[in-house]
Amino acid sequence: MSELIDLMKEALPLAQRRDFDRRLAPAVDAGEKYRQAATFVKLRMGDDAVAKTIRRAVLRACDDYTRNSGLATDLPGPNACRQLELEGNWTIPRAHLELAKFYASLPGDIRGPIVTTNFDPFIEMALRRVGLGADSIPVSLDNAPTLDHLKYQTGVPVLHLHGYWTEGSLSNTVAQLSRPQPTVRGLLRQLLTNSTVLVLGYGGWNDSFTRALNERVIERDLYESEICWATYSNNVAEAQNIPAIASMAGNPGFNLYLGIDATTLFDGIEAAEFEDETPAPSPYGYLRIQGTQKPRATPAVEFADGGEPTWADASPGSWPVLNAAEEFTSHVLRRIDKESGGTVAAIGPVGEGKSMALRQAAVAVASSNPDWAVFWRDAAAPMIDGRWIEEVQSRYGNVAVFVDEADLVLPQLLATEEARLGQPGVIFCLASHDRLWWSQGGHRFENADVTVFSGLTKEDAEALAAAYVAKNLVDAGSSENAVTSVATELLEAAEPGLSGGSSSLFGAILEVRYGPLLRQRVEDLIDKLSAAKIDDAPAQSLSDIFGAICLIQVTYDAGARSGLGTSRVMLAAMAGQGRLATDQRVLSALGKEAAISFAGDQIYARHPAIARVAVDVLRERGELKRIAGIVGRIGGELRLHPGVGRDHYNRAYLISRELEGDESDHAASGAVKGAHTLLEPRITRISVLRRTRAADALVYAQRVAEHAGEFEDYSSALRVFLNEYANVLIANSQFQSALGVAALALDDECGYYLDRARCEYALGSVARAADGIRSQNAAAVGPVVEISHLLLTRISGQDVSSRFTGPLVRSSQLDVLKDQSSSKLCSEFCLEVNPFARAAISSLGLSVPVNGTLRLGDLGRLADSPARAARREG
Repeated sequence: MSELIDLMKEALPLAQRRDFDRRLAPAVDAGEKYRQAATFVKLRMGDDAVAKTIRRAVLRACDDYTRNSGLATDLPGPNACRQLELEGNWTIPRAHLELAKFYASLPGDIRGPIVTTNFDPFIEMALRRVGLGADSIPVSLDNAPTLDHLKYQTGVPVLHLHGYWTEGSLSNTVAQLSRPQPTVRGLLRQLLTNSTVLVLGYGGWNDSFTRALNERVIERDLYESEICWATYSNNVAEAQNIPAIASMAGNPGFNLYLGIDATTLFDGIEAAEFEDETPAPSPYGYLRIQGTQKPRATPAVEFADGGEPTWADASPGSWPVLNAAEEFTSHVLRRIDKESGGTVAAIGPVGEGKSMALRQAAVAVASSNPDWAVFWRDAAAPMIDGRWIEEVQSRYGNVAVFVDEADLVLPQLLATEEARLGQPGVIFCLASHDRLWWSQGGHRFENADVTVFSGLTKEDAEALAAAYVAKNLVDAGSSENAVTSVATELLEAAEPGLSGGSSSLFGAILEVRYGPLLRQRVEDLIDKLSAAKIDDAPAQSLSDIFGAICLIQVTYDAGARSGLGTSRVMLAAMAGQGRLATDQRVLSALGKEAAISFAGDQIYARHPAIARVAVDVLRERGELKRIAGIVGRIGGELRLHPGVGRDHYNRAYLISRELEGDESDHAASGAVKGAHTLLEPRITRISVLRRTRAADALVYAQRVAEHAGEFEDYSSALRVFLNEYANVLIANSQFQSALGVAALALDDECGYYLDRARCEYALGSVARAADGIRSQNAAAVGPVVEISHLLLTRISGQDVSSRFTGPLVRSSQLDVLKDQSSSKLCSEFCLEVNPFARAAISSLGLSVPVNGTLRLGDLGRLADSPARAARREG
C-alpha cells in the first residue's frame, strides 16, 4: 500500500506534493493514509488520475510491461490491460498462489465466491495457475449480481467490492467507500448465510462488506455460519481499534484470531475430503475425483442412519456395491471403452440407493480410467450449456460428469444439444427420481442407458447384512447365522405392505436397524432441531420446518412418489429467507440431521416411517397444531403472491381440509391470516368448524357475512360462501334461513357464472334445507326437494342427483312433477324459495346483489342444455 501511495504522490505536480504530505501526516494506519491520498489526488486531478495510478501499480507485476515499456511511460488503456492480464507474463505474489492451492484443494461443493477489496487480478491469476477458472466481477457501484447470476459463472466468482483495475469506477475515497450500496449489501448478507467466512488482511473499513457482516452479527443471524477474522496484531486491545472488530467481538459466530500473517497462512496447507497432496483442478462448482485419492474417514453410523453418503462411504470395501449400482457402473465404463459420450441414468424412488451408487461409480471410473476427468457436480454449480461443455472439454479432454438430484437440471441438459444427443468424450451420469425423469422428458436423451433402482435382491440383502454385522450396526447376537438372519429381515422389511404401498432400501435398513427404537431416534432428532432457532420467521426453529415437511408428506404423499411434497418456495417462506438462502441455511442443516430427501423441487423425509413417527411425536407433544397453523399461513401468503404458482402453495393453503380437530382449525386459521384479503380461506374455515363445532361455525359465518363485500374475491367466491353458510345453518337446524341462503347461491347475479359444480352443491343444500323444514312442518314448504332433484338430474345425470338429493325425495310428489318442462320447474321453484331468500337477506343482513325476486335464468339454461353447458365449462 505504501508503494501505491508513493505512485499517487508521483502523479501530482511538484507544487502539490508538499500539501499531499501534510494531508497524510495525521493519518495513523496505512489504510487511512491510502484513503486520504486517493481523496487528495481525486480532488486535484480527478478519478481518472487515481484509476491510472492503480493501473500503473498493478502493471509493476507484469514482466512484459516492465521489460518493454518501462514504468513511467506508455501506460496501456483498459483493453490492452485486459489482454495483458490474460496473455502476459506476471509475477504472482506467493501468498496468492498458496491461497489458490488451498482453495483448489477444497471439495467443489463447499467452495464459495471470493470477495476482495483489492483492485488487482492476482487472485484470478493464481486460481488459473492451479487449474481453476476465475471470473472477475467488479461491484464498486451498487450493481451486484444475484446469487442466481453467480450460479451461471463457469469460473470461480471473484467479487471486487471497490472496483477492478481495468475499470473506471473505483472506490477509494472516504465518500465513495461510505455510500449506501443496498444491492451489494443484500448479496453479501446472503453469502454470509450458512458459510464459513475467512477474513484475511482486511482493515475493516466501514464499507459494504463490513456493514453487511456487522448486521448479520448484531441481528444474531449467523445460524450455521462462522466468521473467522484473522488479524496480524497479537494484542486484543490493538485489534479492537478496528471498529468492526470491536462491535462484533464476543457475539456468537464471530471468532477473532491474533498474530496471523495472511501472507504465509496457507503455506503448505490444504483442506479436502481427500488425503491428497496435489489439489485437483476442476471447474467452479465441481469436485474432481481421482483414483489415487484416499477419502478422509467418516463414521459408518452416519450413512447407516440415513445421512447422505460421503466419499469415504463410497470408497472400495466400505459398503457393498449392490446389483443396480454394478449395472449402472458397467454402463458408464462401456461408454468410456468405446470413447463415446451420452447419458447414463440411475432412476428410482426416494431411498433406493441412487446417491451411493453414483458416488461408487464415480470412484470406480476415476480409478480405472486416469485419462478421463471425473467431476462431481455441486447443487450450486453453474448452468450446464453448450458453452460450458465446450470449455470443460477443451480444458480437461474426455470428461465424465456425475450429477446427483439431476431432476433439478434435466431441463438444462435437455435444452443443450450436446448433452441431449450425446457428444463423444462427454458422459453425463445422472441420478433422478423416476417419476420426474419421465415427466421431465428423460426419454429424449438419445440412446441413454437407464438403470432402475427399486427393491432388494437376495444377493444385495446378504451383502448389506454382512456389512451391518461387521460394523456392529445391528443387534445380531453371536449366532453363526447372524448374517442370514439379518438378510432375511431386510428382505421381509423391503416387501410391499398389505396396503399395496412399497417399501424402499432405506426403509428396510431403518426397520432392521431400529425397529421399535425408531421413535426414540426421531424424538431425539426433534429435540435437537428444536434448539436450532430461526429469528424473525414464521417457523420458530428447524423442528417446525421439519414438522411441516413431515405433515405435508403424511397428508398428501406418504411414499414420496407423487410429487406432492413440500416445495422449496414454501420452505423459503417459512424460514423468512429467499429461496437460495434457504437452500444454504435450512436445507443443508436438515440434510445433515434429518435425512431429508429431494425429488425435483419437492422435499420429503428420507422415509415415510420417519415422517409418520415425527407427526405422531409432534401431535402428542401438542406442537403439531401450531405447525399446521404455520403451514396454512404460509400457504395463504403464497396464495396472494402473483408470482407463485398453485403447485407451490395449494397443498399448504388447503391442508385444513385433510386434517381433523384442532389441527384442522389451526391450519384454516393460518390460511385466513396469510390470505387476509380473501373470502376464500374464510369459507374453508367455516367448513372446518362445521364438522365439529357447528355453533362456533355459525357465529364465525355470521361475522364473515357482515364484511363479505369487502374481500377482493367477493364476486368469484360469493356462491361458494352462500352454499357453505347454508350448510352451517342446516347443521344448526336453522332450516328456513338455510333454504333462503342456498337459493341465493343459484341467483344469476350472485357472483360469477353459475357452473354445474356450484349448481350441484347449491341444489343439494336447497334440498336438505327444505327437507329439514318439512320434517318440522310439512305444510311450510312445497315440493322443493323433488324439483331440486329433477333439475339436478337434467343438469348432471342420475348418478349425481341420486347422491345429492335422491335419499330425500318423496316419489309421490316426483311423479306429479317429472314431466314438466325445465322452465316451468324453475318458475315453481322460484315461487317456493323466493320468500325464504328475501327473509334470509333481511334477518341475516346479507350483502348480495338481489332485489325482490330471484333470477334463475342460468339454472334454467343448465337444465335445458347440459351438453352446451359442459362445453362452455370445458
